[in-house]
Amino acid sequence: MKKRNKKFNNPILKNVTKILSWVLLAFLILIAGLLIYNIVTSKIYEIRGQKYEPEIALYTIISPSMEPNINVYDVVVTKKVKDFSTIKEGDVITFISTSTLGEGLTVTHRVKEVVKTEDDIKFRTQGDNNKIPDSSLASSKNVMGKVLFKIPWVGHIQFFLQSKGGWLFALLIPAMLIVAYDVYKVIRLSNVKQKVNESIKDKPEDEELIEKKENLKKNLQNKYDNNNKVKEKIDINKVMKNIDKIKEEEVNIENVKKKFAKVETNDDAIILPKKK
Repeated sequence: MKKRNKKFNNPILKNVTKILSWVLLAFLILIAGLLIYNIVTSKIYEIRGQKYEPEIALYTIISPSMEPNINVYDVVVTKKVKDFSTIKEGDVITFISTSTLGEGLTVTHRVKEVVKTEDDIKFRTQGDNNKIPDSSLASSKNVMGKVLFKIPWVGHIQFFLQSKGGWLFALLIPAMLIVAYDVYKVIRLSNVKQKVNESIKDKPEDEELIEKKENLKKNLQNKYDNNNKVKEKIDINKVMKNIDKIKEEEVNIENVKKKFAKVETNDDAIILPKKK
């Protein structure tokens, strides 16, 4: 278990997985954005009655004619061809079909033969999964582009976006991503806080810090003891003064008693005033 935890807590592995996840997320967002742009732009051109010929286009495959190399719901990325003489046998092109079975449909097939005429360059095409070539040649003016690469299964996103609830979901995706990222930050922050608290609890106190604490306690105790001693001295002094006063008062009382005793023993010394 310890070895697994060490591997999982490896910072290099964490950074690599984090970078890969962000790259994958960015790639998916880019593809979704391109699909949305492609759908919207094609609809605009269709409403205007113009031919849509973008520099870079994405097409979703909906037939198995190119299997196993290009499957259903794969998306092919094509680039507009400016010089048709660069297209050679073995290239995969996307074009508008003029055959009787698929006239007007957008088809992606492989070039089997390049047929050059006086005024045009035409291409004999065939699906990798088809036994015979297409019934009609593809004219250069009908070629939409040359396939650069394919993206597996991304066509599901395009069909979903074209559905009724797809557009609403597409609008909610950014908000959901922001909320999910905020939740991720909160969870991560709580985990970091928990780890810090656990490390503080588990970490033994530094000897120097312990010694400083003990010295501080001793200094405070000494100050407290000194204050109590000063208070005790002050109280003793007051008591001694009170005792001295009491002794002086006792002496004065004895002197008064002695005087009265002399008066009682010597009657001649007392002259009482006569009453009138």
